[in-house]
Amino acid sequence: MAPRFKGLNQDEINNLLRDLEEETFADTDSECSDTEEVCFNQSFNEDRVADDFKSNASNLFEWRQPTEHDKANLLTFTGKPGIKSEFSETHLAVDFFKLYFSDELFKMLTRETNRYASQILELRPDISGKRKHESDWTPVTSDELQKFLGLVLLMGHVEKDSIRDYWSTDDLTDTPIFRKIMSRDRFLMILKFLHFENNKEKPDKIMNYDRLWKIRNVFDHLKTAYKQVYSPAEELAIDEIIVKFKGRVIFRQYIPKKRKQWGIKLYKIADKEGYTYDMEVYLGKDKSKDPNFSASYNVVKEMSGTIRDKGHKLFMDNFFSSPELFVYLLNENKINSCGTIRPNRKHFPKDVSRGKLNRGETTVRFTNGMTALRWKDKRDVFMLSNMHNPMVIADDQTKPDIITCYNKNMGYVDLSDRMANSYTFGRRTLKWTKKLFFHLLDLTVLNAYILSKISNIEKNHKVFRMNLIRELIHYSDLQAPTLSPSSRKKQCKYLCSHFPFDTKKRRRCAVCSAKGLQRRSTVICKACDVALCMNCFEAYHTILCPHLHLIWRIQNRALFAITNKTDKNRMNNILECQYITKYQSISLADFLIPDEKGSVPVCDRN
Repeated sequence: MAPRFKGLNQDEINNLLRDLEEETFADTDSECSDTEEVCFNQSFNEDRVADDFKSNASNLFEWRQPTEHDKANLLTFTGKPGIKSEFSETHLAVDFFKLYFSDELFKMLTRETNRYASQILELRPDISGKRKHESDWTPVTSDELQKFLGLVLLMGHVEKDSIRDYWSTDDLTDTPIFRKIMSRDRFLMILKFLHFENNKEKPDKIMNYDRLWKIRNVFDHLKTAYKQVYSPAEELAIDEIIVKFKGRVIFRQYIPKKRKQWGIKLYKIADKEGYTYDMEVYLGKDKSKDPNFSASYNVVKEMSGTIRDKGHKLFMDNFFSSPELFVYLLNENKINSCGTIRPNRKHFPKDVSRGKLNRGETTVRFTNGMTALRWKDKRDVFMLSNMHNPMVIADDQTKPDIITCYNKNMGYVDLSDRMANSYTFGRRTLKWTKKLFFHLLDLTVLNAYILSKISNIEKNHKVFRMNLIRELIHYSDLQAPTLSPSSRKKQCKYLCSHFPFDTKKRRRCAVCSAKGLQRRSTVICKACDVALCMNCFEAYHTILCPHLHLIWRIQNRALFAITNKTDKNRMNNILECQYITKYQSISLADFLIPDEKGSVPVCDRN
């Protein structure tokens, strides 16, 4: 008789299920794949570590019950957080921005954009149809490129369905500032030819092939600048974010639990201000790295080198955390670490995950200054830290200090990403380089704003961006725009019914009177019934057009509001209203006062 299979008891079943379960805690949704193409399952073993990591690993990770004498290996922070240079109130938003987007970077972007435009136009010598305007391409300048970026930033504040809508003359959606800065076709051509590297210098696809080469110069320039002008605070967080992109690129990622599921994955280190201090793009499995270590281990190991030897406190989620990594960061880089952890990580104490806990209960283990914790909330939460002592929870305490500290500090990268995307350009593009570049632009503006905020110059993100936009587009230097053909037609429509007529009777000229001059003329505009010098006829109707009916409302407002005066003085005040609205930059709406019925009276003079 064949032996019967012995069933598992409930505790054994729970332990097996717990080992298979992927922990979800706080903002941790990094459990999906990291391969060189879009995929759904991880192709590497995250728990693989070098066999010679520590010859005495068995002694290093001998977990036991903590005692009251057990203490964490807490390091003293020796850094000096803040801006490395002093700034006064005279510094403008563009001064902070150009700490990162330097003149050197603008020159490089200008050079590569013009080079790429030349290469494309050489391949298409005979351009016709919708692309005919491309044949009129003229090389872009650094100043023009600054205005282009200013308009790109402004589009993040003024949302429209398509880029062409920003140049629409429809009264309902008109935004004339874009036409004043740059023509629509010019903007679209610069956007089309915007480039970051010479295509003819494409590297060979060898083992160490750089998949980021098309934008590597810009990425490295900004990454270096972020670290040169600022020292981060003691507490830092490392996490991943997604730059939304559904186009074709070999290192595109799919993370189901992220709000932006498809795109380019970036690893970032940020502090409590939301300042991005360091970043890396995930480019797929790197064969040049030690295969004995996981990708997440290598990322933290490499990026932590920029904050080493100062006693920083680094927080991470369970995608990165492991006992081996925490030991490395403490011993080699003098960095304390804290994070959630998966209970099946190598060298994490297995007995912590055994048994069932009631809500609020904890299980704690300790070894060589490192604390492992299991806390029961709605579900089991597993933590690892070498900066917290083995905790004893007071009766009135709802959660362990290690959990509270983690929740307080882990969200720095999410804060940075959320603020950077508050006013993003966010347009679809087939080229991943442009998508990444515009994200870097928003991120750079955010870092510049944080410097301004720390310097007590501007503490509002939106106001800082608007000031930066004005300075990039040289708003103060704007001249009155040249009328487009459609505007000229509208002006002609208004003027065609206004003709001079000689009455033989001398009356005060409306334009001269508004200027304080005593001049009389026998010529009037029959449609307006206003006396005008022949030299003032064009100026008077230029003032009115294309807001003729609005000016009639101003006249009505003057007729109703200015009372107890003679007809002559009343008309003088009307003309003064017209003059002020044109030459003194007073809003026309200031003169539109409703009558007793709540409506603005309109005088139909025609």
